[in-house]
This record gives sequence, C-alpha cells and structure tokens, in this order.
Amino acid sequence: MRSKIFTCAAVTFAATLVMASPASANSFSATTTGVTASWTDGSNTLTASDTATDGYGAAAQLLRPNGAVETVYALGGAGSSNSASYSITEDAGISIRACRTNGGSIVSCGGWVNGFS
Repeated sequence: MRSKIFTCAAVTFAATLVMASPASANSFSATTTGVTASWTDGSNTLTASDTATDGYGAAAQLLRPNGAVETVYALGGAGSSNSASYSITEDAGISIRACRTNGGSIVSCGGWVNGFS
C-alpha cells in the first residue's frame, strides 16, 4: 500500500513539474537616496525618477547581458523622470541600479538589483 501511495505522489509531483507555467512580468526596481530606477517588462523600458528635493538629479543604469551599461538621466528636479526602451532578449538576466547626479555627472549609486528582461 505504501508503494502505491509513494508512486502516486511521485507521478503527481512529476506532472506538476512539466506543466507549463503562465508567463509572468519581470518588472522590478532599485532605489537609493532620492532616486528610483525601474525596469518595465514587455516594453523593456528603463526609467530614472528623481524622488527628492535635494538638489541632486537622478540616473538609472542598466547592465545588459553582454556587460554594456546603459544610462538614463532625469535632470529636471524633484518629481522628474525620463525613460528609454532597449532591445533585449526575453528573459535574459539583467541588472539595474539607481544613481544620484550632480551637474549631470553621477556622484553615487546604490547596489545592482538583478532581474530578467
């Protein structure tokens, strides 16, 4: 009897593993003081948002699967944002991070946040 229960459980588990899962969104974000960087799945869009009235601007960086770094700047002050879209293979491993800028130059960044395109 135990053998039949174990076999039934093993077959059910195996069937669960091979069933297709629905596609899920791979949108995610990264933050640092006064800045949010967001990746929007589907449109493959990177957005930099300045979230603080602190005199600093915002930048979002994308680390592509090939190692290249792309940067989007939001330099209009608190509440401003800017976006750019990129052509990246679906479900490729990518990373983003949020950075503070001063005079259009990056002065500091938060850590990389890993996700998928």
